[in-house]
Amino acid sequence: MEPSEYAVTDEQLNAPSDLYDAIFVRKSIRKYDTTPIDTNAMAGISAYINTLTSMQDDIKTELKLVARDDVRGLLSCNAPHYIVLFSEPKGNYLVNAGFMLQQVDLYLSANGIGSCWRGGQGPVKDIKKATNLKFVITLALGKPAELLHRENISEFTRKPMDQISTVSDLDELLEPVRIAPSSMNSQP
Repeated sequence: MEPSEYAVTDEQLNAPSDLYDAIFVRKSIRKYDTTPIDTNAMAGISAYINTLTSMQDDIKTELKLVARDDVRGLLSCNAPHYIVLFSEPKGNYLVNAGFMLQQVDLYLSANGIGSCWRGGQGPVKDIKKATNLKFVITLALGKPAELLHRENISEFTRKPMDQISTVSDLDELLEPVRIAPSSMNSQP
């Protein structure tokens, strides 16, 4: 598929108005303004986290919004805030965790806040001790010190649709999957 064939409208390339729109412009932010996010925005993030849809309601999860000092590991993105996700380790708990945290990721992007999934960063011992669930993943967040959204679909480095799916006539549904973030941006 050539870039001109992507099923993305010009409207989707502007600032997102909802979570679906955010799919087409979001990107991982690795440079942050270290100024903390204002209290109202943090309250909105906390409230949103409490409304998340789970893929599997029988899996217990807990998301904690923490400060930079509450995270250990490689701090290459140096964000002022982090969300750490804990889960009961059963069934498809990793898929469930990804499903839940991706909702947060899109919410942040749609609301002008940068984010980046951080596999090498985890909570400090005191945060881990406060739950009996297993730590899964961390999401860095803050005011971006770089462009928050992609300006053009060509900025996505992704394989063409025909290399990732044999399904035809569903490009409109599969395109958001194709351009979704992938580990180290190296789609399987």
